[in-house]
Amino acid sequence: MDDPLKRLRPLCLGLPETTERISHGEPAWFVRDTKLFVTYANHHHDDRVSIWCAAPEGAQEELLAADPEQFFRPPYVGGRGWLGVYLDRGPHWDEVAEIIADAYREVAPKRLIAELDRQREEPGMSDSARTSRGEALVRELRWVHDLIRRDLTTVRRMVQQISAGLPAPEIKTGIESLAANGPLWQLRVNCLHYCRFVHSHHSLESHAWFPALRAADPAMNPVVDKLETDHENVAGLLDEVDAAAAQLADADSSEHRDRLVGALEQLEGDLLAHLDYEEEHTAAILRTWSQWPFMEGAGP
Repeated sequence: MDDPLKRLRPLCLGLPETTERISHGEPAWFVRDTKLFVTYANHHHDDRVSIWCAAPEGAQEELLAADPEQFFRPPYVGGRGWLGVYLDRGPHWDEVAEIIADAYREVAPKRLIAELDRQREEPGMSDSARTSRGEALVRELRWVHDLIRRDLTTVRRMVQQISAGLPAPEIKTGIESLAANGPLWQLRVNCLHYCRFVHSHHSLESHAWFPALRAADPAMNPVVDKLETDHENVAGLLDEVDAAAAQLADADSSEHRDRLVGALEQLEGDLLAHLDYEEEHTAAILRTWSQWPFMEGAGP
């Protein structure tokens, strides 16, 4: 029997932002390393090889009734509607792939589900047009964005603390720490400016990313126009946060706290929307590239 894990692994890791790690002694797959959607079971509770996976409401009962030789109710998680699928007796792998995709949809956030749908529906994206390096570039972009989202989680927590009366010196220290240690304040240039540090891309010019998108497809011009406008807006919001924090440090008052809270809240909302938009509208082109256009000798 072929090793089912070799067939299973790419089906799970091919979904947006999934990771694999050992959980309870078996390989398991997570969305963003936190939400489990499939776990491998190699003779875990019986003499069979299978997966346990999240499933849409009613799917467990329907599939068990249709083919009890292929599907089963797994222990522990079966009561939550999870589905067991045997892999050791010639499963239909196309069906397994769809079951895994359904499991992913049960736990993934809406943005990633939309990304999965785009991957499957992109009309101009043939398999030959995609490159393995292009897929890696998409993952790199999302990784940088997720570093920024991590900082925005700190921003959200800071808003709550400011509203609850956090002393002004501690507020100033927190914002200075974000500015010095995180990628968020780098956005005065643009999102991929941070890649200069991340990827050691010497001679990288911060403006190379957007011209490359325009050159790759003139239809991207309206998208790039919006992204450039977003970056100008973000730069202004970061300046406003700095100014509001300095004002609060000089004179603590409810008015100055409200100004800083408003600036931070707008920064979080606008920037999260921008990151989602950039990922949604640039991923298709990135998948056709073999390297970042700002690397020496590179091009789309």
